[in-house]
Amino acid sequence: MTSYIYEVTMEGPESIQAGFQRWLNEHISEMLGLKYFTSANLIHLGSAGPNRFQIRVFYSLQSLNDLNLYIKEAAADMRDKLPSEYREQIKYRRYHYDACALKNM
Repeated sequence: MTSYIYEVTMEGPESIQAGFQRWLNEHISEMLGLKYFTSANLIHLGSAGPNRFQIRVFYSLQSLNDLNLYIKEAAADMRDKLPSEYREQIKYRRYHYDACALKNM
């Protein structure tokens, strides 16, 4: 059962979307190979302004402890794997939610 959601929203220029999407698909697979995450859902949000795309990934975790462990043990290494050609072009927003609390709303 999923208890926590780690959300990552990415925005960038449409000119790099195809290449970034290929990298992101591999990255999501790698993230799911880590012990912290149980599943992931990717959503294309469409335009984020003129000639800009927006993508959101929801990663499921069993607990807040799993998220804290990921941040402590692996997040920096995973973020460092972003290819240099995307580093200055992609904007990120990260959030986390208690999935149980969302169900009770």
